[in-house]
Amino acid sequence: CRALSKCHHQVEMATTLEEGMQRFTEGLFDVVLVEADLADGDGVDLVRQMRALDPRMVSVILTSRQDREVVSAALSGGARGLVSKPFITEELVAAVDAALAERKRTVDVRPMLGDLIQVRSELRQKVMEKERFLGHLIDAAPFAVVSTDMQGTILTFNKQAETVYGY
Repeated sequence: CRALSKCHHQVEMATTLEEGMQRFTEGLFDVVLVEADLADGDGVDLVRQMRALDPRMVSVILTSRQDREVVSAALSGGARGLVSKPFITEELVAAVDAALAERKRTVDVRPMLGDLIQVRSELRQKVMEKERFLGHLIDAAPFAVVSTDMQGTILTFNKQAETVYGY
């Protein structure tokens, strides 16, 4: 924790699964750093529970075990980083910084998607209005208007064309 604090990260600690979950539900954390094997339970399961509450949550798992089972469980549980203990301070800081960068991308993209959906809806509305306007303009023309595609399929046919061609 001192290493992360020295790198200007705000750090809060919990010593039990229950305390960790309580702090998570009470506060906003950009990254959660969890020990894989906790004295009172499974840290990877804790990460799963936290991600169920906040799918945008980004976590890094600390572990002293080097087996595939831990790596697989951590990744399937949603961890974005895995740091082996004993760890090198720079490695831990790099994993937390990478997780913070991912969290920032995750959080920043959602408002942009909402904006894109809104703009798409507004553009669709404007296109429909222009199509209605052009349809009324063509229908009001005092002469026959017929348009076709390259295969000869009729695309536009106004009231005057109905009168002229009897269709």
